Amino acid sequence: MARVERGGAVSRPEHRSGWLPSRAGALLVAGPLALAGCPIGDDDLLPSMGSACRTNEALCGVEHVCRPPGGPPEGLCAPVMSYGSCDDVDGAPSHPPGRLGDIKDVDVLMVENAADLEQLRGVRLLDGTLEIFEQGPGDADVGDLCPLRTLQVVTHGVAIGDSDLIDLDGLQSLTSVAEGLAIFNNRSLTSLQELDNLVDVGARTVEDFAPFNIVIAGNPQLPEEEIAAFEDRLQVKNGGGLRIVSCANAVTPCTPAEADLLASLAANGLSR
Repeated sequence: MARVERGGAVSRPEHRSGWLPSRAGALLVAGPLALAGCPIGDDDLLPSMGSACRTNEALCGVEHVCRPPGGPPEGLCAPVMSYGSCDDVDGAPSHPPGRLGDIKDVDVLMVENAADLEQLRGVRLLDGTLEIFEQGPGDADVGDLCPLRTLQVVTHGVAIGDSDLIDLDGLQSLTSVAEGLAIFNNRSLTSLQELDNLVDVGARTVEDFAPFNIVIAGNPQLPEEEIAAFEDRLQVKNGGGLRIVSCANAVTPCTPAEADLLASLAANGLSR
């Protein structure tokens, strides 16, 4: 039986092993922040910027993201300059030098309210499945995803469903979800732009249904053009090989098979 956590879990101690990996020669931030040819000192405020990274390893520093110039996984660490509305909640990014977030290991982490979400504060890698989801009637009352601002990688799936979320601010550091992303039945969700750094989404099989990489369904306030831009960007990054199910949002209805998948997700999340 899968191990499910709902609250009170303790993450592994924060990893502090000196400075992060050495910078690569090229930097992603130009202009005043470009430091090519300058030595990296102990007082460097952005020690992770320009370091070589892989999108599925979560080894960039706190408030950084692994950004591949082409497709995943090879990239360079770059600072996240804003977490949108979360800057007003937890402050603007400070990019603390030489610091990595935590690793949390759990089969399924269930998040039904804001208190549950605090289990992921300071976590950079979740080794398991993340379900931000309320089974049965009612919505997952989480308010926002600000505690997730350090989260870079989820090694299994991510479900965000039946929630009260308006946007996905707090997920700007997320680069890799290894086994499927499902965003469904969020009646107030209006934006996917907060997932602009997500570049790597693996396939997921839900019992009785064909494998998929991404499901975006039942979100009536999501603009179709924003969904299309999100899908197109990820397909380009992944060579067009992703299976994306998108229906019952603002315009396009679901096929019977898609409607059955959406009903399964609404009943069980990704855990089935």
